[in-house]
Amino acid sequence: MNEHIAGQMKATQNRVAFSNSIVASLLLIDLHRHCPVAGATVIEMSGTDDSKGQFAGFSDPSGKVDMPVATPHLRILADGYAPTDICIQPDMDTLNVVMSPIMSAAYSGDIPGRQRAIWQPETSNATFFEFTADGLARRGRNFSDLMSAKYTCYSLSQTNYWSGLSAPNAVSSEWSNLKTRNLAYPMSPNWDKEITGVNQFRFPEPMVMIARNSQRPNTEIRYQLLQ
Repeated sequence: MNEHIAGQMKATQNRVAFSNSIVASLLLIDLHRHCPVAGATVIEMSGTDDSKGQFAGFSDPSGKVDMPVATPHLRILADGYAPTDICIQPDMDTLNVVMSPIMSAAYSGDIPGRQRAIWQPETSNATFFEFTADGLARRGRNFSDLMSAKYTCYSLSQTNYWSGLSAPNAVSSEWSNLKTRNLAYPMSPNWDKEITGVNQFRFPEPMVMIARNSQRPNTEIRYQLLQ
C-alpha cells in the first residue's frame, strides 16, 4: 500500500477508513460510442477483501461525479457497461474512467427497455445463458441449474471499434467474444476467456441469439429469448 495513503488511514473493526474523508472526482467515458456515461452508480467498498459496499453517488449528464468517501475503494455500475473497480488516491485531480460497453442485444434481445435476458437453446443438451444490463452473467445446463448458479461479471462487445486513439480497423466479424471475471472486489483487470465451451455470440434479429465455440466455427447453436 502507498505509504502516503497508509499514513492517512486507520483500521476499524471490519472497515478501513480515512481519518478525514476525501472528495473523489471521477469522469466516466465511453470510448466506443464517444460519449460520457451518465447515470452510473458509484459504490464505496469497505475494503479490498470485502464484497459489500454502500452508495456514494451518481454520475451526472456529463459523466462526472464528485463525492466524499472514507475509503479509496470504489465500484462503478452502469446499465449497458461491465462493472469497473478502481482505487483512488487522496490527492488526485479528476480521474478519467473508461467504461466497457456491453452489446445491448445480449441483455435485451433488442426489446426496448429490457434489462435482463434469459436465453434458451433450441438444442436440448446446450447451455442456458442469462445476461443483465449491469454486467452480470451466469449459465446452466438447464433452467433450474441456471437459476441456482452464481453470477460473474461479463464483457460482450464488438471485437473492433475506433477509439480515436489509434488507426481504425474495419469490423472483421459479426461475432462477439464472451469474457468473464469474478465479482469479488477488486475484480481482476484481466478477463477470463472461455476455451472449451461456447465463447462467441451474435444477434441476427430481435429475440434470437446464435452461439458457437471459436474453435468449431461450423457448429452453431440457436437460442430464443425466454419470456
